[in-house]
Amino acid sequence: MAKRGMKKKFQLIIASNNGHKISEIKKIFSALDIDIFGWTDYFLSDLTVDENGLTFEENARKKLENYPSIPSQYKKRYVQLFLSDDSGLEVDTLDGRPGIHSARYAPEGTSVALCTKLLNELKGASNRKANFTAAIALKVPDKPIQIAIGQVFGKIAEDIFTDNGFGYDPVFIPQGYNQTFAQMSPSQKNKLSHRGNALEKLKGPLLQIITSS
Repeated sequence: MAKRGMKKKFQLIIASNNGHKISEIKKIFSALDIDIFGWTDYFLSDLTVDENGLTFEENARKKLENYPSIPSQYKKRYVQLFLSDDSGLEVDTLDGRPGIHSARYAPEGTSVALCTKLLNELKGASNRKANFTAAIALKVPDKPIQIAIGQVFGKIAEDIFTDNGFGYDPVFIPQGYNQTFAQMSPSQKNKLSHRGNALEKLKGPLLQIITSS
């Protein structure tokens, strides 16, 4: 039990089952004085959401609409903040596909399956321009959900060059570079990526909440 007058600590719970995304978010927010948890680690059950929104922002919001009850011992000692991500790849030649369906673009859902299907669809295409978009939603107690949008532009490679990375990282080359995201170090990718871009926009508001409470 927290003693009267004792300052509460902060917990940030990431509404995602994707271990790669959770790891990236933890690294980007590592300098903040806050305990960060993946959804499953905190609630001991997977996040279940019907991602039927028409935009990344709608789906990011849906992930924060309902969550299990916070254990009472945590409520007394901590302030819970919730963060969700919905992101995907948009390819010019494919009229913006796979877009909001990026994670479900191939039935298997593995990085190899997703990249292989994409490369097959782009065979012979001269225009390989693409961009990643991320919508990050942040829920603070007693305040409306905040949304930050991040984007990175580039092109789709001709082949899969490495088994590293996740999602479409092995085939996406950011503008101004000759390596895919998967070939870069995690810190270099985070500085350039759509998710890193959106999370940087939320660092200020998070720091303000932490230091002013």
